[in-house]
Amino acid sequence: MKNIQVVLHPQRPPGVEALLRQLPQIELHTPSDEAGVERALDAGAQVLATYVWRETFMRPSLRWIAGMGAGFEQYPLQQLASHDVVLTTAAGVHAACVAEHAFALLLA
Repeated sequence: MKNIQVVLHPQRPPGVEALLRQLPQIELHTPSDEAGVERALDAGAQVLATYVWRETFMRPSLRWIAGMGAGFEQYPLQQLASHDVVLTTAAGVHAACVAEHAFALLLA
């Protein structure tokens, strides 16, 4: 089975790189700047894990954007759909703790 090439944007939370390096089926690219992200995508990387979207990241090899934030407003949804690029985000990941915090504030 061929490894999946993943580009990890330079702006990333701690621990993401270490987690991805543990997955044997992933060939991880960790560029130091956005030009490096573009070069990795030009070299055939299929997955981009990022907080940030730039139009220059759209490449023929791109198949999946793993958005590390909860929002999706910055992404060109129609363009991604027309190029068969899947977008996933962390939407809802903080819902429970935000609700608990809000309730605690009400009690305070």
